[in-house]
Amino acid sequence: MRFIDEAHFHAHHPHPAHVAVVAELDRLCESSIDFDLPETLP
Repeated sequence: MRFIDEAHFHAHHPHPAHVAVVAELDRLCESSIDFDLPETLP
């Protein structure tokens, strides 16, 4: 995912829609790996 700024990035994680999707994905998967990488431009 790409966010327009850091504030939107930080608002995404606790958002109720995101929380619901993560809960369902966790239910469907035995385990998951999350990681965030900053986008670097050449």
